[in-house]
Amino acid sequence: MYALDFDDGITFDEIQRRAEQYNIPLLFAYKTFSWTESHEKFRIVLALNCIVRDLFTVRIVIRMLMTIFKECDPACKDPSRMFFGGKGILYLNDNNEQLMAEQLFLSFDEYMLDRYGDRHYTEHIKRFYSENYVATEKKGKIPKIDISDKNVLTISRENQYSVSSNNKSDEEISNHKRRKVIKNFDWEELYCCCRLYRNFVDVKEYYYYPQLRILAMNMCCVDGGKSKFMEILTSFENSDKEAYFKRDWSKTLNAIIRHEYLPERCDSCMYCNECEHHKNMLSTAKPDRHDVKIIEQKEYVSIVDAEQDLKDNFNSALSDRLNNSIKLINAQTGLGKTELYLDMLLNSHEMFIIAVPTHDLKDEILYRANKKGIRNISATPRPPELSDNLSNEILHFYDIGAGEMAI
Repeated sequence: MYALDFDDGITFDEIQRRAEQYNIPLLFAYKTFSWTESHEKFRIVLALNCIVRDLFTVRIVIRMLMTIFKECDPACKDPSRMFFGGKGILYLNDNNEQLMAEQLFLSFDEYMLDRYGDRHYTEHIKRFYSENYVATEKKGKIPKIDISDKNVLTISRENQYSVSSNNKSDEEISNHKRRKVIKNFDWEELYCCCRLYRNFVDVKEYYYYPQLRILAMNMCCVDGGKSKFMEILTSFENSDKEAYFKRDWSKTLNAIIRHEYLPERCDSCMYCNECEHHKNMLSTAKPDRHDVKIIEQKEYVSIVDAEQDLKDNFNSALSDRLNNSIKLINAQTGLGKTELYLDMLLNSHEMFIIAVPTHDLKDEILYRANKKGIRNISATPRPPELSDNLSNEILHFYDIGAGEMAI
């Protein structure tokens, strides 16, 4: 959670418009105790979608936000600063929308470009990272960051004495999970298997920035993907969509490519629960050899329901056994099958046969039966000890399916 305090010189409406301009979702905003209608004093609160575990990264995130919202109180740069409540809510995000870490860096790039222009953008962004000791690449324009598998964000420090929270060196972080450009990509396959892309091509949906960002971050990982995105976005069919042209998407795409972001995951797509997909759009269309694509969502029940279902089926099979028919019960591992029939044996005077596939399992069941107090039970003996040569020959016959030869 990150908060910024505004005491003078700007209204909340202006801050909200800037947040929307640079796609920084506010979680909520509220009036401070000294708020008046003629002199607005308020705070905005944001939620980052990543965990941050080191003080250096926290400070850089705060300073990037303070740069974009430069009218905030300079004391906000202190990560230990406490914020009191206030007089009332100004804004509440009904969707609890969080700021994606990748989006923060894109928004910062766009803001610096708009503020200083093409000629001076590089100079000022390099100065920001240098003054704040951020380790960079691409000639000082791109910060070295890492987002781990556990969703922990780390911004690498230029100082050689710093230690990142996930114990990775700066070199490891700079080489970690960098974008690979896909050659010879089949756009038709993507059209067939991805509803988000298909509706984008067919102009069936009015997409807002979150959907367009997913498309952009995936398509920029493909050779020619930037041109493909712009071709569809600026097509005649989209000419009536004013929101598409309020943003310079070419700059946004260039920033995505500069930062070498990985494709955004399908988890954040509006159709995530309605289609068959893999990790992201690209792996859905072109899975790797080791990728697993889920083609059917399994429905599960609680373990309590599964255990009760096993008992019901077992009792039903027992009550119907006089019909001289065989009953098969499908049951998953760990539902208590052994315990179920041993309890039945404990309270029965009838004769039963328990057949299991291995001698080790047979010995375990005999042990558990005796432990329960079942005495009228015996087990078949293990086979006699055989020579190694003979044992190997028998195992060979079993391995090739020649059961009669083994016998």
